[in-house]
Amino acid sequence: MPAIASSQFIVSLADVKLHLNISTTAQDSWLDKTIASMTKKIETFCNRRFKAATYTEFHDGNGKRGFIYVFNPPVGTVSVLAEDADRTFDSSTVFATSTYISYTSEGKVELLTGADNVSTEINPVIFGKGQQNVKIVYTGGYADIPEDVQIGALEWVATLNKVRDRKGWDVSNSNKGDVSTTYVTLGVMPEKVREFIFPYRMFRMGKRI
Repeated sequence: MPAIASSQFIVSLADVKLHLNISTTAQDSWLDKTIASMTKKIETFCNRRFKAATYTEFHDGNGKRGFIYVFNPPVGTVSVLAEDADRTFDSSTVFATSTYISYTSEGKVELLTGADNVSTEINPVIFGKGQQNVKIVYTGGYADIPEDVQIGALEWVATLNKVRDRKGWDVSNSNKGDVSTTYVTLGVMPEKVREFIFPYRMFRMGKRI
């Protein structure tokens, strides 16, 4: 059984079979496991999840700024934004929705200035300094995975399928008829895949659950 649900796959089984020109179901089980593995590896490399879902994250406030970047942009609806040095995050620590704004494509959520926006116990401009003292619950990710990411995933699955068919290595004929063998390191992202995926890599600090 795949390590993750098919609903979280970056590419569907149907798209992979179309890409590989496979019309039978004989390889479905292997392909499911491979897609699941590629999804996890790509998301680990990119430090993010791609499929639209509800995410809960904790960020460090640095006492200097009043914004955070979520781990899984684009950001949709923010249902909870709270700050609590004790990390209990009860209702008294939650910001009213009128006190912050989110920037969808950037994945940025920023506090608004204004004396009446929040209680006097919470700084209306910056998040206080602390470890994991800012909590956010939001919908993030893509309803439709970007085409570059899908192509990268399809190419990686195709590479592994080729290796599998040739029993672990890629064999090609030279012009002289000699046989050369190029060994493929399984699990290492091919360079052609990296070119599609790299623009979506995230560099963030914080804790994701």
